[in-house]
Amino acid sequence: MEIIGVTRLGRNNGNGAQPLKLTFRNSEEAMIVIRNKKKINKNRKIYTDLDRTLLRRDNMKKLKDELKIRKDKGENVSIKYVDNTPRIVTSSSNLKLNKPNSPQLACIYQNVSGLNTTVDEF
Repeated sequence: MEIIGVTRLGRNNGNGAQPLKLTFRNSEEAMIVIRNKKKINKNRKIYTDLDRTLLRRDNMKKLKDELKIRKDKGENVSIKYVDNTPRIVTSSSNLKLNKPNSPQLACIYQNVSGLNTTVDEF
């Protein structure tokens, strides 16, 4: 694998983080890096992602800023991709548990041989 070009994107914003664009010989090498990004970032602050236009990067920055404001207000929101477009959506996982008419939760325990089954309701 060979990197044939490195370019800094944007301006330095003062916090030391500035995106770099790495250019590989072919797209297969780039996809190897993207697929193995968890191994690369194991103990470092290195983030890898596919190419994004300036408009997409600006849009994502605005969404993250809005997300932070809404989370600080106590809203249960996150960024999800809907039709390949990032959007702020209300997280529904915690809302279901807080509904007053939600059904009781039941846990089923089964022994190894499957003969005795116990149901505990909460």
